Amino acid sequence: MFSLRASRLLILQLRPAAFTTTKPIRGNTISSTLLKQVFFERLQRITLKEVNLVTGSIGSIATGLAVWTARKEYKRWFGTGLQDDLKKKILKSTYVINKKPSLYISRGGLPDIMNIFASKEKHKTVMVCGPRGSGKTAAVRETLKGQKRVVVVTLAGESQQLARAITESLGLNTNEQVNHTEVVVNALKEIRRNPGSLEHPPVLVVEVNERFTSPKALEELALTLKDWGHDEALVRPIVVLSTSRAAMGLEIGMDELRAEFASVGDLDREEAKRYIEQLCKEEGANNSTAVSKYAEQVVQILGSWLLHLDSFADQVRLFKNTSDQQQVSMKDVVQLASERETIELKDSRRALKPFHKRFPNTNKKYLYGIFKEPGAAVAVDEFIRMVGDDLPKVLNGLSNIQPHPFYVDPKTQTVGVGSVFVQKVIYTDHAN
Repeated sequence: MFSLRASRLLILQLRPAAFTTTKPIRGNTISSTLLKQVFFERLQRITLKEVNLVTGSIGSIATGLAVWTARKEYKRWFGTGLQDDLKKKILKSTYVINKKPSLYISRGGLPDIMNIFASKEKHKTVMVCGPRGSGKTAAVRETLKGQKRVVVVTLAGESQQLARAITESLGLNTNEQVNHTEVVVNALKEIRRNPGSLEHPPVLVVEVNERFTSPKALEELALTLKDWGHDEALVRPIVVLSTSRAAMGLEIGMDELRAEFASVGDLDREEAKRYIEQLCKEEGANNSTAVSKYAEQVVQILGSWLLHLDSFADQVRLFKNTSDQQQVSMKDVVQLASERETIELKDSRRALKPFHKRFPNTNKKYLYGIFKEPGAAVAVDEFIRMVGDDLPKVLNGLSNIQPHPFYVDPKTQTVGVGSVFVQKVIYTDHAN
């Protein structure tokens, strides 16, 4: 009883400090969350001397209990305010496409995602996989274009906490003393209880970068999303995987994780051609017949991976800006594509050297005999036999080579070439 009274005295004594913040405040009103944040920072700096000024000469146990009670009360107070702010942010969130609309090629969304969302198990976790540069993020954005209540989170490392990343991604002030998981779950439950015009739970997109390589960390993430998605129906989760290494090492099956893979490949030739046509028109070309003809040549040179097309588009814009031309001629466009191809082929040849150094027992004749054909793929077990090593070493070896000479698809359990340029190198240098 005494400790509770002492904690209230502490709050009364410290309350003026909360109002004397030097932080800029727009208008003449004080944000309740900011007020709580400043108050808590002051509470964290309480000294034993300050406590004794309020409570008198009391025992150390009672003093410590008073401070603990005051801090616990504040954590509940601050967490409730953060929860309300988080709920409002989620209900207003929308997935924005950052790419220029004139150059964004509609892929009709990602069918796997739409099929899963439309199924009876629509709260399954969708794990989007594909080779580097295939356009995984772009495909997800196209699928969710115009959707409301979409929260996008990027996990830059395996130690980053998902719940805290969610609050930070929505621009909310966070605090180490707050249980972020509890705050996020409670906010999502409140939305589920009062959905309003919400037709489905919020969509949660988790983008993990190439440093997220631990199968154990991916399992923990997947289990959290299973709890929030499949079990509680709080969100519809999507994970965009930048590397297949972690997914291939999962010890828990996808069925148990209530998850499905959705594969993203390169654009088809018509989509890639349309991309180049739009690029040329944006840069001033107006002869539709010539544009169509030369766009076909560019796709023949560069292939149809979105990463390569994006890099080429940047190269074309830079050329136009530095040459002070009103428009880029179609012959210039083809010449720039050939220059880009030369660079990519050089990088691909360089990537194959460390591959052979890491896997000296590789049956090169068998390997290159298979991959000389465009679109060729082999089962993971067959690839492992060809390189003469076990799966963990293969995954580690491939993930550390840039650009990736080969890609492991966790959905189909197959291995294919890392890019059209790797395939060209294999065909010209190693096919015979």
